[in-house]
Amino acid sequence: MNTLCRAILAPAVAIGAIANSANAAPPTKAFDDAELIAVRDGFTARADATLSRLAGVPLTAAPKQPALAFGRPAYVRGYGYSLASHALKSLVLGEEAASANAALRQYADYFISHAAERRDKDNFYWSSDIAYRCVEFYGSHGSRTPRLITRETEDLLLELAWVFSKETSALKDAEANESHTWYVHESENHHLQRFSTLWHFSKLLKSDPRYSNQLYEDGGRPSEHYEAWTQYAIEYLRERARKGLFIEISSPGYALQSLKGIHAFYDFSEDERLRRAAGMFLDLYWADWAQEQIDGVRGGGKTRCYQGQGSQIGADTVMQMAWHHFGLGTPKLPGLDWNLRIGNMICILTSDYRVPLVVIDIALDSSGRGSYEIVQRRMGLAEDGYDEPPDYRLRQDFGGILKYSYCTPDFVVGALMCEARPLEDWTMISSQNRWHGVVFRGERDARVYLQCRDKSPEKTYNQHWAVQSKGALIAQRLGGPGQGRSPDALRVWFSATGLHDRVEREGWVFSQAPGAYVAVRVIDGKTHWRPSTDGAPGDWLCCEDSLTPVILEVATKESYQGYAAFQNAVMGSDPVHSNGLLRYDALSGDQFMFYTDYSLPPMVNDEPIDLAPARVFDSPFLQSRWNSGVVTISKGQRRLVLDFENILVRDSIL
Repeated sequence: MNTLCRAILAPAVAIGAIANSANAAPPTKAFDDAELIAVRDGFTARADATLSRLAGVPLTAAPKQPALAFGRPAYVRGYGYSLASHALKSLVLGEEAASANAALRQYADYFISHAAERRDKDNFYWSSDIAYRCVEFYGSHGSRTPRLITRETEDLLLELAWVFSKETSALKDAEANESHTWYVHESENHHLQRFSTLWHFSKLLKSDPRYSNQLYEDGGRPSEHYEAWTQYAIEYLRERARKGLFIEISSPGYALQSLKGIHAFYDFSEDERLRRAAGMFLDLYWADWAQEQIDGVRGGGKTRCYQGQGSQIGADTVMQMAWHHFGLGTPKLPGLDWNLRIGNMICILTSDYRVPLVVIDIALDSSGRGSYEIVQRRMGLAEDGYDEPPDYRLRQDFGGILKYSYCTPDFVVGALMCEARPLEDWTMISSQNRWHGVVFRGERDARVYLQCRDKSPEKTYNQHWAVQSKGALIAQRLGGPGQGRSPDALRVWFSATGLHDRVEREGWVFSQAPGAYVAVRVIDGKTHWRPSTDGAPGDWLCCEDSLTPVILEVATKESYQGYAAFQNAVMGSDPVHSNGLLRYDALSGDQFMFYTDYSLPPMVNDEPIDLAPARVFDSPFLQSRWNSGVVTISKGQRRLVLDFENILVRDSIL
């Protein structure tokens, strides 16, 4: 590859402000078209290499598990995955079709005859995309090798599609005039998995004369449901472009489950507008990911980022997808238990979608991207009374979250900023397991982040709030009436991987990564260290004062004349905390006022944080005005304008 040049650091802007001078793209061109095309087209070889590891692996049906809760049926998600994945990998690899057909018939027979398991939210539609890719590629009208699936097998799968659809699909659920698709059932990924499955089934059923004139339980025919779900899906994708992508922000565990349905729209839609909208959405998703990652590890604030390894490691399913698209990061290849581990990844590996060159350029050029801010509006606030499952309703006027990240070639630090609101103001899919912290170049698990441990081993809700500008971040547990759901005091994770030379001086804890220094200050009360016992190697700095604020400072090594100079600079600013107000002068020169009594939103340089800026996406590489549906992705001379209102790509220089 060409030598990458580092951009000059642009001047800073106030949080939430619109200032093109600060977010001007660095004038770099690290890769020529041929290099980027090679990366894009290399997806096929990387996907084939992953799938080839499964060659010759026989079917081992996963065991059926006990119910997840009293009154629910058996938990058979893994069982469904094992059958469907075996079938699709066998057909893709050209292995014995009889084994694939047998697995698909077993899959269909089970879910046809077990209605409770079929209807349960944690079972069937998780693996349905895999099974019905087999029909699309290898059925009687297959787009790859028709009739590898026998008529008997296809008939059983269509029968299953029919029994699930007629009892589950309802035209009223495809309403978008009032909801604008922000009425969400169960959770965001559940909602998308469910309606994309119903869309896909209606597409297949409307074309089969045995089902085309049958009536669903709501009186509609498959063609009517297909049209309704198609229009709903288009509006769903538009609204996420208008208002800030997913509610489950940068979730390391649920992104794959959501994206697989969008890949189904792209790969199988007969409606060209839906196909284009799905491709544009995937372009937007990966552009957002590309600007906020280092070596395939995503930084920035997150939601639904579970405690333990879910928060501590970089090798999640998003990294797996990214490795196949960009060759970045570390692939988590399937092993002996591949039936469960590959899961929905096989939908991505067999998709026709490819990332645009401008997005690949952004992803690969971590040095040339320079140092910059990402400011985004995100959805999360609930309509009154609709904050819990199974039926969420999102406020559509004001999402309530400002996603802020500061990115350099050596680290990405980010937070989700919001008001100190009570728990019931937020949808639980937004308030669950929020993550603020920093990831470092060099090791995929190198990070420092802030978290409250809950009585539950995995989940917290509305646990803390934060403010950030550039490399400085302040966070505090939300402990007011009705705020966090019983979390313990704040704690700070220091990974063993990628960090070294930890030093404690005058209340500050310092450490360093290959290209950066980090400092943490617990303002009130004593602290103690606790080694990790439930995840990746590392140590917790635990706060004994349950409401103390904590300061995090991160800086590149090139900004200081050594580790001691960084420490001295940090200790030169003494935080002052009194009468419910923390004042702190950051290394960047920004002045923070953080109201630890929750009385006012935080302030930076005497201005309250702006939670509703004019732009929904604002960075050097990704720009869009709130609710406009027109998104510009750019780097250097490459530009891609995604017009979700008219569903077209324009002014593109790929």
